[in-house]
Amino acid sequence: MINYSPKDIYKIKKWGMNKNPFVAINDFSFLKTELRWLNKDHIEVYKKYFNRRYKWTNNINFIKYYKYAQKPIDRKTWDYLRLRKSYYVMPLGWDKIAKNGGNVLDFGCGDGDITQNLIDFIIKYQKKNKIKKKINIIGVDINKSRIENAKKFVYSSASNIKVNFIAKDLINDKLTIKNNFFNYCLCVGVFEILNDKNLLKLLTNLKKIVKKGIYIEDLFEKFPGGWPRDNLGHLLLQNNFLVKKRYVIFTEPFNKNKLSCPKKIWPIIIDQNIFAEKY
Repeated sequence: MINYSPKDIYKIKKWGMNKNPFVAINDFSFLKTELRWLNKDHIEVYKKYFNRRYKWTNNINFIKYYKYAQKPIDRKTWDYLRLRKSYYVMPLGWDKIAKNGGNVLDFGCGDGDITQNLIDFIIKYQKKNKIKKKINIIGVDINKSRIENAKKFVYSSASNIKVNFIAKDLINDKLTIKNNFFNYCLCVGVFEILNDKNLLKLLTNLKKIVKKGIYIEDLFEKFPGGWPRDNLGHLLLQNNFLVKKRYVIFTEPFNKNKLSCPKKIWPIIIDQNIFAEKY
């Protein structure tokens, strides 16, 4: 669990996501990816993060680990991470979800923190634009303990937005979902932990069950136990999804001298956000 103070929350809110949820876009440059290595905090945390991932991922079965690992979380940590992630999990294409409504799949929803951010975005967007489309969000994750976290914490205050959570493996289990059942899908931090074989299986399934569009947040640089890809556009195109928007960003505001995140959870990691539509 993360031990943080109100001052830590204030520092993250100063990043400006409330005023501009896409603030990370203009902060990124490939020159800055090189300048990261002048930052002593970044180097220190990078080494720790790399070594931790290396030890954790060495000789483990990923599918079994993600399925059976016990991942309890307290509300304060959940709230902190939800705010922290909102910098690099941008609401790209979420306006289309709010406008069109229907069934939405949050695949690999984990503890439901991004599901909650999606709900909050839709409520705010629909209120501003005087829209009230019915939306049914279904969060799916392979890990039962994380699904229990999501059921405990995620809440919709809008009568037109419903949310449910299910523990299920959409990669290896036989699909019982009707074709085009979901209008949209979110995949946050999922593709990056799948090898090529499992990713292709997932994309084949998503092509069948997702009708309109898909949002992806994914790692963009190599770490142990991760499969970053710069060819996602091509893989999506092979499965009838055409990339409409794509941004490479940092996971926190760039600072050459120190890490911006007060708790130093991660180094300055390169990430990507994609929104693709079915064609």
